Amino acid sequence: TLADREYEIAVGLLLDTRNNVIKQVTLGEGTLDSAVTSTRKLAKGAILYNAKSVILAHNHPSGNSKPSRDDIETTKKFAESLAGLEIQIIDHIIIGDNSFVSMKELGVMPESCVFKEKKARYGVKEYVIHMVEKEKTER
Repeated sequence: TLADREYEIAVGLLLDTRNNVIKQVTLGEGTLDSAVTSTRKLAKGAILYNAKSVILAHNHPSGNSKPSRDDIETTKKFAESLAGLEIQIIDHIIIGDNSFVSMKELGVMPESCVFKEKKARYGVKEYVIHMVEKEKTER
């Protein structure tokens, strides 16, 4: 849907826990070489559709699918905004003339896109022991 556009358009693909696409959200439309995007729009869509993760995608009307410094910075901005919501950005795909590039495969995804699961304070066994001990002290 992004190939052969005369202007730049950015979208977010909202994914469930099995990485199936739930919904495509348009994040911004622009000119020949840029698009104003909205992290609020992506966050709202991700929450409304209960997305676990997101893939960003946009086209380069110039045909060159190489990511720019601005593409990397925009990805970082989105990742930092979604991190507090525990929504991970898996990849950012850039579409050019009959080609596309995965920023993840190129190894240029910002460090903030690496999602770290928070470990629970207690495992199941430890939690049960903790609750029993807590109950005893409350009596």
